[in-house]
Amino acid sequence: VIAVGELIGKGESSFGVHRGSWSKGAWTMLGPLVKPSGFQETVTTDGITILMSDRKRIVDLTKGIVVGRGDCPRLSPDRKFLYLRSERSLPSLFTWPGMRPVALEYNYSVGTCAEWSPAGDMILLERVDLGVNRLKLVDLLRRGDQDLGSARMYGRSGHTMRWIDWGDLGPQTINTFGEAYLASGERVPVRGAGPEV
Repeated sequence: VIAVGELIGKGESSFGVHRGSWSKGAWTMLGPLVKPSGFQETVTTDGITILMSDRKRIVDLTKGIVVGRGDCPRLSPDRKFLYLRSERSLPSLFTWPGMRPVALEYNYSVGTCAEWSPAGDMILLERVDLGVNRLKLVDLLRRGDQDLGSARMYGRSGHTMRWIDWGDLGPQTINTFGEAYLASGERVPVRGAGPEV
């Protein structure tokens, strides 16, 4: 697990990016962060390299060097590209690890949400247009996008989206979960909604 946070009982100097294990309770700091800005920063990894955004710099924690400018970095699943949001809040794409810029015609202001598809051919982005945030499924190289609805993510949303492959039985699986829950007879109290719902 790679986490941004502070180790309990270790003091202010322990705030940063940590790699560790929940089951073993062993954690190693990979890089420190200044606490006020740390809550806005994000981390990405391809299983080999670990990148962190820190005060508009993209830092390679495995080498201890700055590799780019911007924030919200996301390495593609095939390890060929690095997506990041530029300092002007535009989507940017680079080859990885060479960091050669890839020309994009998709020039819309984007928020902090960014998540590659498992195949690495599309990316979920939070597009900001006239103050309205929309979640878009974007083909960065061909400029096309598909509107997925209101993003409703503002400010420090970070990595709030994940791809889930439910497979061919996806709809049936979801219905089975719902039926099992309703059949369990479990009641969840909700304040202000009567005795229970």
